[in-house]
Amino acid sequence: MEHITISYDDHNLRDEEFKNLDIALHSFCSALIPPPEKATGRYCGSFGVRTSATLALHTHYLSLGEQEGNFELVSESIQALRGVVRTMTLSARTAMTREPFDLDRRAIWTHRLFAKSAFLHIKYNAGDEKWESDLEALKQYLHYFAPRDKIHDYDIVGKGVLGFHGLGLYLALESRQRM
Repeated sequence: MEHITISYDDHNLRDEEFKNLDIALHSFCSALIPPPEKATGRYCGSFGVRTSATLALHTHYLSLGEQEGNFELVSESIQALRGVVRTMTLSARTAMTREPFDLDRRAIWTHRLFAKSAFLHIKYNAGDEKWESDLEALKQYLHYFAPRDKIHDYDIVGKGVLGFHGLGLYLALESRQRM
């Protein structure tokens, strides 16, 4: 978070630190979730922390690239965010089978990652051939929690405060508009 919150006079230093952070976050991901035959326990907390950091880093660099008019940085950030969305989609599909994630014990803040990933998916992955099925997986994951947790603190792009039912409806409307 420090990397995102401080300003850099030296862009080369900023870029070097960014590359090192990105590499560290990528290598950390494979260490978080072992192969199924070696998995013991649950990994949602550490996975959520890593994914939150990755989303924050690349969202920040997307914004920086747009401010600076740096098309290459924007493009790289979008590609990285697409990768995060693919990871979240896979984990949503995996979570519905409850391995290696445990839906009932996952920290509530972790669910925000899936909502954010769904929005990024709608915005940046529209050309993907698995777009619709991936969006359905994310929606199915989010709908699982609607009656049980009754979380009502999602402010969706200035559309007001909605719970998971409203979030699913919003995602459905967004996906129809993109097609």
